[in-house]
Amino acid sequence: MRKITAFLLSIAGTAVSAVARMLSDSEQKESTSAPETALSPKKPTESSENGKELYKTAGIKKAEVKQLTNNAPLTIPGFITGSASVRPHEHDKYNVDILDTHEKVIGHIEKNRRLCNSLEEWNRGTVFTFVKVTESNETETSSGTAFIPAGLATKEINNLREVFEKLSIRNKILSNENIHSADYLKILDDHKQISRTLAGLNITDLIDISLSKRLIPTLSKQLEDQQDWAGLLKLEKHSDLIDELSKRFAGTTYRRISKAKKNTGQKI
Repeated sequence: MRKITAFLLSIAGTAVSAVARMLSDSEQKESTSAPETALSPKKPTESSENGKELYKTAGIKKAEVKQLTNNAPLTIPGFITGSASVRPHEHDKYNVDILDTHEKVIGHIEKNRRLCNSLEEWNRGTVFTFVKVTESNETETSSGTAFIPAGLATKEINNLREVFEKLSIRNKILSNENIHSADYLKILDDHKQISRTLAGLNITDLIDISLSKRLIPTLSKQLEDQQDWAGLLKLEKHSDLIDELSKRFAGTTYRRISKAKKNTGQKI
């Protein structure tokens, strides 16, 4: 009788162990196939949690602007800045309005579901935008292409906005007949930051930010005449731009920088 009881207990123990292994394997499979939790890092995808169609990735998105107001104020030649704002209406539930810096509607983007959904999902429906204007013979409207930083970080968007602010300031400075050397140096400092921002967003081909080849030689001559040796020394940090000049202008500029070093007791 004792042998039979021991045998039955042995069988029961084996069965319990088998069931325990099966449950453990099942839990492991469920954990490996479980969906991402709220703590998991999220990347832009083609659909949001509510099933809306989105862009695959964040970035500068291009879209045609319809009925662009012909007399919309330009921030710099050929470009308007403002914002893109999701504003659905009865004829187009995916309408995105283009507004100028005074919040006035100057055009719109029609029936772009992915853009509309992405702006709502990533930018709360509104984001800074710039428009490249296409010349037109129409008196009231023209055409253009909007470049919209959908889903980019706030810092990147602010840097992009600053690009146009700095270019606008540059144009105003260069329109003056007499330009102070400090303003020339500001243009060069801004140019470095502008170039870095556009390169980071991979849009260097969209905006011509090139400087006149006469700017640095004019500045270096002005600084030399004023005996502003500190200003000439600041110019040296823009050697990448100096090296793009002709041998004559580059050589003259470096000679003036060397003169500034000599007059301030620095090694040449």
